[in-house]
Amino acid sequence: MKKSLLFLLVLFTVSAGAASAQEFKFKDLFKFDEKGSEFNYGFISAGGGLQVYWGDLQDQRPRADRFAPSFDVSLGKMVNPYLGGRIQWAGSRVHGATKAGTKFQGGRIANSSLYKNDFNLSYLHVDLLWNLSNTFGGPREDRFLDIVPFAGLGWANADKTEAKATNRYAIDGGMMAQFRLSPVVDVILELRGMVAPHGLDDVVTGNKRIYYKKTDIATSASIGVAYNFGREQEKVIVEAIDLTPYNNRIEVLERDLTASQNVATRLERTLEAEKAQEKTVITNNYLVSDLAVWFEIGKSKLSEKEEINLGYVADAIKKAAADKVYTIYGSADKQTGSPVYNQRLSEQRAQAVYDALVKKGVNASQLRLNPVGDTQAKFDKPLLNRVAIIQSNN
Repeated sequence: MKKSLLFLLVLFTVSAGAASAQEFKFKDLFKFDEKGSEFNYGFISAGGGLQVYWGDLQDQRPRADRFAPSFDVSLGKMVNPYLGGRIQWAGSRVHGATKAGTKFQGGRIANSSLYKNDFNLSYLHVDLLWNLSNTFGGPREDRFLDIVPFAGLGWANADKTEAKATNRYAIDGGMMAQFRLSPVVDVILELRGMVAPHGLDDVVTGNKRIYYKKTDIATSASIGVAYNFGREQEKVIVEAIDLTPYNNRIEVLERDLTASQNVATRLERTLEAEKAQEKTVITNNYLVSDLAVWFEIGKSKLSEKEEINLGYVADAIKKAAADKVYTIYGSADKQTGSPVYNQRLSEQRAQAVYDALVKKGVNASQLRLNPVGDTQAKFDKPLLNRVAIIQSNN
């Protein structure tokens, strides 16, 4: 028991020590993320491990005999990066000791006047889940380990085939360490303690040797796997999007590009003619229009269509004056996510456009990044502010 409590304390200390300087507001605990968000999802899990029951006469049974396998199945939901809930069934076999005449009495324990007290223990309960890692370290989609304490209440049932069952209300608490293997699969290490009123095991001696004298306690450690449904798809369709404005914008850019190419062709011919006459070379004045690059909700990955558009812009920038500088404004819609989350998302979007242009041959010294989070909405619709805009500075 003491080792379990020490392990819980170590886990909490590691989680708190890893906290960043990110601002957290208490009211964020009670905000519900929109459906399809990375932090609004359901889950189902199953696990197994070992359990030890702490009754009145537990120290009269050999310690090695008191360990029993345990199993649990859970169904739950996270509603935001910090809070969630679950309903769980946990079952195990209890190996204890008792006096003669109790309902779960079994065979005599060797070299003892007591009898084996073996029975099946089931515990159905609901828990409140609190993600400490997201609370103190900030919500992160790529975090490998989350520390999640929990507490709840439920109904405990002690049962044996040839005896009448005993039922008690109970409370529970513990800690989970969730290791994220993929967006949909977690491995979970769980430590759990259940406390029920005295007499669940039908043994009442008045000589209990644990901290809380009017209770029976079961402690367990388990490992399991969770499947997270709601995070399966990377693309989440939130609302129907009219692509007409985007297509019109692409047509305008294509016309501008064609006109610029025609201007460049004429300038090249003029330059060749002037060179032939040993006159001064005229430098072409290539025009680059502003470009808006849109993203899906909560994402910073460029679509194939936007990659093509950036290819045209990269060609235009490379053909324009080498001293021209362009600013890439990254933005996010204010209706989705916290200000801190949106600031990081706008940085990722601006960086994605920057990396694409550099990859296509644009000189990095001509590009500047200006991620503005959700503070400078350019458009009146949320989906139109999930954008990165390229603008010429001169």
